[in-house]
Amino acid sequence: MRKRLGLVGLLLCGALACGGGGGGDGTGGAAGAAPGTGGAAGSVAQTGGAPGGTGGTGGTGGTGGTGGTGGTGGAAPLPTDHLVDDGGGLRDVKAGATFAIGPFSLPDGATATYTLTDMPQGFGSDSMNAGVVPDSEVRAANPTAWGEVLGVSSAEETTPALPAGSYDLLIACRNVIDDCFFTDQITAYY
Repeated sequence: MRKRLGLVGLLLCGALACGGGGGGDGTGGAAGAAPGTGGAAGSVAQTGGAPGGTGGTGGTGGTGGTGGTGGTGGAAPLPTDHLVDDGGGLRDVKAGATFAIGPFSLPDGATATYTLTDMPQGFGSDSMNAGVVPDSEVRAANPTAWGEVLGVSSAEETTPALPAGSYDLLIACRNVIDDCFFTDQITAYY
């Protein structure tokens, strides 16, 4: 208990800049220093001892440094056109047949634009249905088609924003006798 009270007295006295007190036998301690014989530092002077001096004032602490500023984030890349298929020349789809160009992968939110240019080889213009379909539905009887065009000879069409996935451009030749001849190009915007 005595050690504890001495420590509390030391802490209090240090905070108040108290001077050191005289010891019980008349030998005084230095101001704010270790205790003299028989007395604790900062204690009241005893009979026969000289009063202690005053302790010095403590210096002020330095101020903390300023934190650095955070870096700037890079801007998201701007969407651009990406060539998916350049056609590779003249395509020939048999009358009444369906032809798929793909598959091609698109990220979420991408749009696909396709261009069909009719190059008829027989009687009059060709008649085609076309649209962008999920690759998993290419052989389905009624696939889900985006950017669908019906009964066209030449066309340019853009889909709405698509969910991420694998897609094909599906073309059906509606001619009764002649094959459908065309060139195509598919781009994606993301």
